[in-house]
Amino acid sequence: WLFEATKGPLNRKLRSFKTWVQLPDAPIGIIMKKVFFTLVLMLCVEGSTTLNINFQKNENHYCTVQTQRDHALECATRIFPLNEIVIYIIDTAIEEEVDPIKVLAFIKVENPNLVTNAKNENVVYKKVYDKKKKKYINKKTVVSYDTGIGQLNSKYLSEYEWFYWTKRGEVEKFDPENYKHNIKIAIRLFKTLERELKNESAAVMAYNAGIGRVMNNQIPQKTFYFYLPQYLNNIKKMEGSY
Repeated sequence: WLFEATKGPLNRKLRSFKTWVQLPDAPIGIIMKKVFFTLVLMLCVEGSTTLNINFQKNENHYCTVQTQRDHALECATRIFPLNEIVIYIIDTAIEEEVDPIKVLAFIKVENPNLVTNAKNENVVYKKVYDKKKKKYINKKTVVSYDTGIGQLNSKYLSEYEWFYWTKRGEVEKFDPENYKHNIKIAIRLFKTLERELKNESAAVMAYNAGIGRVMNNQIPQKTFYFYLPQYLNNIKKMEGSY
């Protein structure tokens, strides 16, 4: 999957990472620099061709330069098996100009096993009097379903379809259980939330609980104490700092 994933057209944004080595400026140091850099190129040229990793010289430092896509693919393997769904999430996020690491992090909380046809009930309980049992009971009522990879709420699917599908010029009939359709909507929705709220954590909580609850400071405890920390932990895992 990694070899196939790195052949796409989206390898365009470069990111610089940790310095490998810093050598002295003395004449022997300058010679060592040249020898070291030559050896690195010889050893890594084949790997860099496959993974789109280059080496960049910057004064006394040598550091790797990696595309945003390849960086996301590498990070994704720390929380997901690398498969066509993960690759599609990354590619779509980059196309929509959204950080793919953020998208992977919240989707891991929403749908940790990437089940394309996942459907989860949103329920409320109301106390009602049961005449047969002659006592009050908690009656369960299903108010909506969360569907697909991005767990889109069924109450708002028609709105999502209009704003994030039809108005964007998509020609296929929208199907929330089609993982590609679902992922596109999820990413576009998250992008809107982050733009409107101007805060990453607020956007993540709004994706889970709704923008109204976040703006009115009515965030559910589950969202604040479970969903958001899980998201942040996923970010740390992908960055290798967990």
